[in-house]
Amino acid sequence: MTRLSRATSALVLLATAVLGVAPQAEAVVMCGRKTRTGQLADGASVKLRPACRPNEIQLDPVMLGLQGPQGETGLAGPTGPQGGTGPAGPPPADVSARLATAGPVPVPGGPPFFSEVAAPFGTELWDTDSLHSDEAPTRLTIAQPGKYMIYGHLEFLPGGNDNSLHMIRIVANGTTTLTSSSIPDAGNNERLSVATHYEFAAGDYVELLGAANLCCFADTGATFMAEFGVVKVP
Repeated sequence: MTRLSRATSALVLLATAVLGVAPQAEAVVMCGRKTRTGQLADGASVKLRPACRPNEIQLDPVMLGLQGPQGETGLAGPTGPQGGTGPAGPPPADVSARLATAGPVPVPGGPPFFSEVAAPFGTELWDTDSLHSDEAPTRLTIAQPGKYMIYGHLEFLPGGNDNSLHMIRIVANGTTTLTSSSIPDAGNNERLSVATHYEFAAGDYVELLGAANLCCFADTGATFMAEFGVVKVP
């Protein structure tokens, strides 16, 4: 048996005995006297200390066969103090569209005495969320559900006759009137504006309608220009 193996065997026996009486709650390491070359001295005794002294070498309990398997995880400690507030997130994305009619929109005259037309929009001033399409030129179709401001401006042009009333209306999904306004026909350019807030689901759509309340069979109708838009609110 070599000098190192004899020393190791003696240390194992001694360390086993010492570990059996070591305080359970104190964190200690195993130390043995070392030679000038930094090796474990032959016949060195094992000491349990919080840290080894300069003339000692720390012993590895795994190499000595003294360390058992890892124990179970202990109980969670108390929750620490709350951290600081992080930086502000990015601003919400712009979801909006504003459209304009490409030319005058006719409202036919004659019976029925009340004629109404959904304005087709051929000019996109902007559209950040593909709300408008050429396939459905009268509609703004909601992609992201939420609350929106909807607005419309309509200008009736002179040229019709006997129109007793001009009207503007914003309609959701073809049936629900969200807001409307009207003005008597004075024979000049009549301008009407409407706006409202409404909560939409994805796939809902809105249209801007212009109408003329016609008084007689000889009425040649009316024409109007329009702007229409939506803005998603936070």
